[in-house]
Amino acid sequence: MNLNFALASGLLTCRLTGSFRFSACDDFAEVLARMLAPSVRGAVLDLAGLTGMDTAAVWMMSVVREEAARMGLSFAVTGARGLVRDMLALADMAPLDGGVGPSQPWHDITVLTASAPTPQFRATCRALNLTAEVRGHPTAVESGAVLWGEAAAGTIVEGLESPHAGFFEASADGIQGVGATVIEAIRHGGFGLSLTTASAFALDAATLFEAAVRRRVPVGRRESDGLIAVCLAETVANAVIHGNLGIGSGLRATREGFTQFREQINRGLADPDRAARRVELSLRPFAAGSFTIAVSDRGEGFDLDQRLAEPINIDAKHGRGLALIRKAARAVWAEDGGRTIVMAF
Repeated sequence: MNLNFALASGLLTCRLTGSFRFSACDDFAEVLARMLAPSVRGAVLDLAGLTGMDTAAVWMMSVVREEAARMGLSFAVTGARGLVRDMLALADMAPLDGGVGPSQPWHDITVLTASAPTPQFRATCRALNLTAEVRGHPTAVESGAVLWGEAAAGTIVEGLESPHAGFFEASADGIQGVGATVIEAIRHGGFGLSLTTASAFALDAATLFEAAVRRRVPVGRRESDGLIAVCLAETVANAVIHGNLGIGSGLRATREGFTQFREQINRGLADPDRAARRVELSLRPFAAGSFTIAVSDRGEGFDLDQRLAEPINIDAKHGRGLALIRKAARAVWAEDGGRTIVMAF
């Protein structure tokens, strides 16, 4: 068996080729060794090039999965096929990440609309590998489906309630405006929320999503679970205010500045362009009860690693949110140039 490693944006990808047998245990130990690197936040085992494996190989993979869960790392297995896939299934090792590879999504996504979707809407959905159907239609798939329509608290709660997989707000950018992060989370057995900035602000998206997290995933066993609400409140506020509205935080240092800060928020929400930018929240489950929560915006982005490296000033009147998130989550990292913050629990 041969191993090939790649590390990008904190994600360690290991591609296995050949036959994975007990004799490869020394080579496979390198996977565990590389996962210990401080820069690694998640691991993927790509089995597309694997032609066979034995029960010892399955045991070694289970050790890696358990170690990833212990370390708070995201973990996924992709590309398994043929005898390899069958072996993993017989050993209750598949799927490990809610799916077995990008070409075989764990969930097909059906977008449910209040009225019959137009041919153009259906075509746009097909281009995104989504299916469009009217709610209540005999062929509509309720399980794993996403509600589409005007944003209201009740509709959002319904969309985030099992067996649904989320809610996407209908807006000028259409279904193509929904981001890849939230769609992929749903494909892998999670759920998500895509709102305009104006709706996320007015309807308190963080609170609605946190309530869904508590209803749908086994929280309460880890010390960080009680702080999920804090993490969501901070990241959603940052996505709305600093990301999509483009407002700095320095004004809040004084009373006069805070008044200006509020005025800038109101002006930003009155701006049709900025108010229509999407804020998206998604949860993706992993093995052993672990999961990640991602919050995305359409702003300019920022350098999260640089911000996290800055010393914590307990007397500062702003900028302490990331320090709280860093303490609450097992790991936190940025994607898409800082426009998406991912927190592992």
